[in-house]
Amino acid sequence: MFKAIKNFVYKNEKYLSPGAITFGFIFDNLTLRRIDLWVENFVIAFYLALSLFSIFVLNFFHAGYLKHRYFRKTDAFLSIVLQFSFGALFSAFFIFYFRSSSIIASWSFLVLLIGLLIGNEFFRDKYKQLSFQLSIYFILFFSYSVFLVPLVTKKIDDFSFIYSNVFSISFILSILLILYKLFPKRLLLNIRSITVSIFFIIFTFNFFYYFNIIPPIPLSLKSAELVHSVKHNGGIYEIEYEKSIFPLGSKSKKRYSWVEGEPVYLFASIFAPTKISVEIFHKWYFFDETNSEWTLRSSIPYQVIGGRDGGYRGYSYKYSLQEGLWMVDITNTRGQSLGSRKFRIVAVEDTPDLTKEEW
Repeated sequence: MFKAIKNFVYKNEKYLSPGAITFGFIFDNLTLRRIDLWVENFVIAFYLALSLFSIFVLNFFHAGYLKHRYFRKTDAFLSIVLQFSFGALFSAFFIFYFRSSSIIASWSFLVLLIGLLIGNEFFRDKYKQLSFQLSIYFILFFSYSVFLVPLVTKKIDDFSFIYSNVFSISFILSILLILYKLFPKRLLLNIRSITVSIFFIIFTFNFFYYFNIIPPIPLSLKSAELVHSVKHNGGIYEIEYEKSIFPLGSKSKKRYSWVEGEPVYLFASIFAPTKISVEIFHKWYFFDETNSEWTLRSSIPYQVIGGRDGGYRGYSYKYSLQEGLWMVDITNTRGQSLGSRKFRIVAVEDTPDLTKEEW
C-alpha cells in the first residue's frame, strides 16, 4: 500500500503541490488563535523542524549518498513535504503579521509574505537547489524569531529585534556548518549564492524594521471605535457611539456628529501576550487642507498590560477640536503603527441618538 501511495505522489506531483499549499493555508486559518499559546508555537516549530529534516534528506539524496531506488520516489515525496511546510509557515506568519499590521504602514512587508506564499507553487522546480531551500528557510526562521524573542524575554524593544538578528544568524550558520561536515562539495558549489541571499535577507529585515514597515508583532489591534463617552465600572467599560449602518468593519460611524465643547473619544482594544507590558500612543492628527498634510495635534500615552484574550481596553479623548478630517494613529514607542482610524467631524447642535454597549 505504501508503494502505491509513493507511485501516486510521484505521478501526480504537479497537481498535489498547489493542493498542499491550499490545505496548509486553510489549516492554519482554522487552527491558529493567539500568538503566545504554546500550541501555536509548537505547530510552527514542528513545521520548521519538518522542513529542515526534508532539506537534509533531499540533499543527502542529491549528493549521492542515498542511491537505493527507494529514495528516487522519496525525493518527489519530500519535495512536496518541504513545499507544504513552507506554504503552511508562510500562511501562519502572514496571518500573525496581518493581525499586527496597519495596512498603510506595512503593506510592502505583507505583500512580500503573500507573494512568497503564492509564488511557492511557481518555485517548484527550484526546490532541488540548496541555495533556494536555505534562503526560504532563513526568511521563515527570521520571521519567527522576530516575535519569538519578545515572547521569551517579555520585552518589546529594539534590543529584542537585535537578539532576533543574532539568534537567526547563529542558527543558519550552525546549519551551514553541519551541511559542510556532511557534504562539503555540494555546499561549496552553492556557498556564493547562499551567502548573497543571507546578507540580502538580513538587510531587508533590518531595512523594514528601521523604517517601521515590519508590523509591531506580537502586538495586535483588536478594535478601535470613535465614541461619545466612556465609563469604567470595575472590570467593565460602557461606551456610547453612533452606530454604523455597515455590517462589516468598525461599529461606529466615520462621520462624527460633534457638539462644540464636548470631547471625542477613541476607545481601543489591543492584544499583547501574557506578562508583557508596553506603552501605546494615540496620535491625533488633523488634515490641513491648505497644505494638504496631516498635522499632529496630540500624542496621548497609556500602558497596555498583556494576557487578555479580547485585548487590553484603553482610551484617549481630545478637546480643542474643529470640523474637518481627523485621524488617530495607534503606535508603540518607536512609531510602529498597529492601526489607525480616520473620521470626519461635523458640528451639530444636539447630540445624536447613541448606542450603548458594554466591553
